[in-house]
Amino acid sequence: MLCVKCPLREDSVFRTSLPGIDPHAEQPHSIRRFAKRQVVLREGEVPEGIYCIRSGLLKRSVGDPQGNRKILEILGPGDLLGVESISDNGSRAAEAATLEASELCFFHRRDLLELAKRAPGFALALAAYAAERMARAEREMADLSLKSARARLAGAILGLGRKYGKRTPQGILLDLPISRGELADLVGIALATASRLFRELKKAGVIRTRGRRIFILRSEQFEEDNG
Repeated sequence: MLCVKCPLREDSVFRTSLPGIDPHAEQPHSIRRFAKRQVVLREGEVPEGIYCIRSGLLKRSVGDPQGNRKILEILGPGDLLGVESISDNGSRAAEAATLEASELCFFHRRDLLELAKRAPGFALALAAYAAERMARAEREMADLSLKSARARLAGAILGLGRKYGKRTPQGILLDLPISRGELADLVGIALATASRLFRELKKAGVIRTRGRRIFILRSEQFEEDNG
């Protein structure tokens, strides 16, 4: 099984041992490649299985009849798409689209159910992953009503920096293929508000920007803003 040799395995739900599976046997899943800004799952679609992100970044979003969309989260290597497929009630997915060229490993629902039967540890890891995602969604819903726009923006930048940023002598470098508008949408604020808050953070010496690149200069200040 390809997961045995995957460098992301220890940080994914597939880190548990999978008894009875020959690592040299035919793969129970396939690697699927997607171009930049390509839709992987359409909103309302019932997933046939789970995608595990091998490389690249994706965004999940939902829309309204007027064509407005709300970004729910940014996902990267080791994260899962289509967890709804494990449910037997026909749960439907939010739209998932790539932010850059990405590779995803696809596991069909029937194979996942077989893995869960063979390896209880895998089933528990998958349940824990789904529970953690649900808890995160609840925290973000609470933040929309309890935290200021500045606190939500600071929290999003710091969270993305910790997960996807690179430490440099100047600070944490966050260089993601997302626009300011998408970042504003992620935290539920208008683009004009995000632009004003970016100016405030730069004036305070907390961040420095260069194009879409963001240098987090004082992470402790972000902690205070996010509190």
